[in-house]
Amino acid sequence: MNSSVKRLINVLSAIGYLTSIGFLVAGFVNIRHDDVFWWAYPVMVLMALGIPAFITAGLSYLIGIGFKPWHKN
Repeated sequence: MNSSVKRLINVLSAIGYLTSIGFLVAGFVNIRHDDVFWWAYPVMVLMALGIPAFITAGLSYLIGIGFKPWHKN
């Protein structure tokens, strides 16, 4: 695998981790302050999207580590 594809996977993994962490934090803040209920539904949708993004980023990271020949520079 060439370096541009490897860099793209790293960028996508970073975006997946950051967005999923942000969505989880927003969801926990919303749960603790349930008086602001009008944005609960968008946040739940974002959490539902963020958790698979987190899993996908983690899998791509593990695959990138697991298959050493892909990462020859």
